[in-house]
Amino acid sequence: MQLRHTSTLSGLFLLIACAGSPPVEDTNTVEKAAPSAPLANITLFGPSEPAPPPEALISLTPEQEQNFLDYFHGDTVRRLPAHRRIRDFLANRMEGFSYLDDTLSASQSMAEYRGNCMSLAALTIALGNVVGAETRFQMVNATPVFDRDDRTIISSDHVRSRVYDPDYEPKPGTIVLQRPHVLIDYVPGSGRGIGGRTVSHQEFMAMLYRNLAAEAMLEGNLDKAFTLSREALTHYPDHADSLNLLAVLHRRAGDSLTAEAFYEYAARVHGDRVDILSNLENLLRHQGRIEEADRVESRLARLDDPNPFHWLELGEQARKRGRPQQALQWYAEALERAPYLHEAHWRMAIAYKELGHPLRSMEALARAKALSRRQDQSNYQAKLHTMESEYGALRSN
Repeated sequence: MQLRHTSTLSGLFLLIACAGSPPVEDTNTVEKAAPSAPLANITLFGPSEPAPPPEALISLTPEQEQNFLDYFHGDTVRRLPAHRRIRDFLANRMEGFSYLDDTLSASQSMAEYRGNCMSLAALTIALGNVVGAETRFQMVNATPVFDRDDRTIISSDHVRSRVYDPDYEPKPGTIVLQRPHVLIDYVPGSGRGIGGRTVSHQEFMAMLYRNLAAEAMLEGNLDKAFTLSREALTHYPDHADSLNLLAVLHRRAGDSLTAEAFYEYAARVHGDRVDILSNLENLLRHQGRIEEADRVESRLARLDDPNPFHWLELGEQARKRGRPQQALQWYAEALERAPYLHEAHWRMAIAYKELGHPLRSMEALARAKALSRRQDQSNYQAKLHTMESEYGALRSN
């Protein structure tokens, strides 16, 4: 999986900014100059090992190449088209494969039988390069997978590969709409997703470095994360998630001014996004710039985002600011995207209680219990029992 964005629960959304130049006038037209990217504050970050070169991420060791070629030219598959031999080799490799969140290089993934979908996509590139087969990537329009890690919400999108037959030659006079290819998906059960937009090689490399940067940040290594984020932008300038990640890194390192510049720039270039605007709103509120933060919140209310945790966190921020009614609206947005999210029902129970609606609170808590895992149900049952006792005491009074 690719870490499309991660989001800190303290209000920093990483899914991993600056005023534009004034209008430029001539005698016929008035055009807006493209905004300039802000400068990173390199003084905040210490020395770090250099980012690995691209070839280190998408190549195999000589021994691994030979292992693949032995299979590729073996009697069992030699009559198959080349792209199908790559697919079958990967299918055999993925038996017993461990689909972990770690982003590994192609050679690491092949050696260790593990990695996320970005790791396996890198491996697919490496295999294709050995035999001259072109590989392209496609986003999969499926429900993202969401998880939490310490202070961070992680949203994982999915990519799959399209490997083309390197030996295909169209017949003279024919119109070819699509060259022969195979689709290679990496996560069991993910094939139900609908193919989305094509990802260029440059964008894929940016995604790969961004993943590595996000993982370094989660490990607390801000210097390494900074180096890898900037490397991502060398492959795909203005990559939204990498800009957002740079903003988060600056804020964590104590430079809110540069963080704000990156948020503003990312929003200008890529339009309003929940992750970027949420980070910006939180920064403004932390600085006491309430009117500006409220304007950003109004922009957020008009957006759509599939990540239920984003809306859940917005609800928590509203509730902690003494606005439980607004919090309920955000929780409802979370449930619209993930009706199974027991935590959203639990948060609704808290908000209803704060609003003085005990019956609605208990109903929400009962739904949370029904949707929760077995290990959480006893906890919810205890909370429900406490609320029922409190409500009974109120009625008797």
